[in-house]
Amino acid sequence: MEYLVFDIATVRYRYNATRTTMSAFAATGELLSVVDLAPGCSTKEAAYLACDAALRSARLLRAEMRYAVAFYNPYSADVCVGPALDAKIYTNRTPLDISPSGAVARVNGAELVVEADSPYVLHLVSPTLASTSRALAAHQI
Repeated sequence: MEYLVFDIATVRYRYNATRTTMSAFAATGELLSVVDLAPGCSTKEAAYLACDAALRSARLLRAEMRYAVAFYNPYSADVCVGPALDAKIYTNRTPLDISPSGAVARVNGAELVVEADSPYVLHLVSPTLASTSRALAAHQI
């Protein structure tokens, strides 16, 4: 499967007027997800849910190709592919230079190859709930 990797620090979040849904947008303005929120849901939890929904179901069309969404966390140098309970985390601990419009990535066995300015090869690590949460950790909202 092919992915568009977005730097999670560039994702923008927006509540609706009644704060019952949150939307996540890529830096390009593309809608990544919309989630319904339970009463009393914190902003951080709402952002996490919006990112998880994007990983689970968002598909973006670029150059007549459909891409799933993946997120790069610049603070941990991890890329998260797939929703929280089924996530795969890839890393090589080298900071990636991801364009605001995203970077195309392909899974190749236990590696994720990110086509940025220069190709990056990241290796699969055993995901745990803690590592998945770290990979999805949103910047301060």
